[in-house]
Parts: sequence; C-alpha cells; structure tokens
Amino acid sequence: MNGDECNVIKHNVFIDAFVIFTLYSGKNVMVENNFINCSQLYIDFYGESVVFDRSYWSDYEELYPEANKMENTGTWDIPYSRYGRG
Repeated sequence: MNGDECNVIKHNVFIDAFVIFTLYSGKNVMVENNFINCSQLYIDFYGESVVFDRSYWSDYEELYPEANKMENTGTWDIPYSRYGRG
C-alpha cells in the first residue's frame, strides 16, 4: 500500500441499490454522496486515514429518531454509522 494513493468517491447517487465498497489505499475519501432506499450497504476501508462525511441517507430519520438538526448547518447531531444497522 502506497501512502500517496487515494480513493475518492464523491458526488454519486445510489438509488434502490445493493452497495458494497472495499477500498484499499493510503487515504480513503467518501463525501457528498446520496444513498436513497439502499437496503444493503457495506463499506470497508483499509488504509491510513478515512474521510467519510456530508452524505445523505434516506433512512437516517428512521434509524435515528432521537437526532436533532444542528442549527444552520444542514447536518444532524448523530453521525450515520457506516458499520452496519443494528
């Protein structure tokens, strides 16, 4: 594994999909994606660092009913777990 390598998954829309990502790299970046009605979602990252942020999950409110929107940010106060659903 070369520390200079980088996987970037950005600005994608996954609808009604079975999504599997296994990424091997020095750095893995997965940001600003939309996951809509994805009943199966598995994401594994192997590397020195992972950036996993600012994505939309259509089932977020169902999975995290106790979450609150943070004022003027467009984000919620409980992060979506990429390690599985419950």
